[in-house]
Amino acid sequence: MPKVVNVVKSFVLTREDKSRVHYPVGTHTMPDEDAAHWYVKHHVAKPESAKELPKIEVPFVQPDGGEGEEESKTDNPGGKGRK
Repeated sequence: MPKVVNVVKSFVLTREDKSRVHYPVGTHTMPDEDAAHWYVKHHVAKPESAKELPKIEVPFVQPDGGEGEEESKTDNPGGKGRK
């Protein structure tokens, strides 16, 4: 049964019969024999990386240690120096 894989780095696979197949970056359906090849495994995303990560709520903490709303993305009103 063919497998669906997410190729993260394009590559050319040379099969045992010396035929060559180019897999560009993206999602592909490939034969089991190709998907099981060691070289393919080094160019595809691991299945666990496709899982959705849990959302984490992190409260904003004021520099003085108190909690509150974030007032501004910049703390440099003059516009000079670090952003």
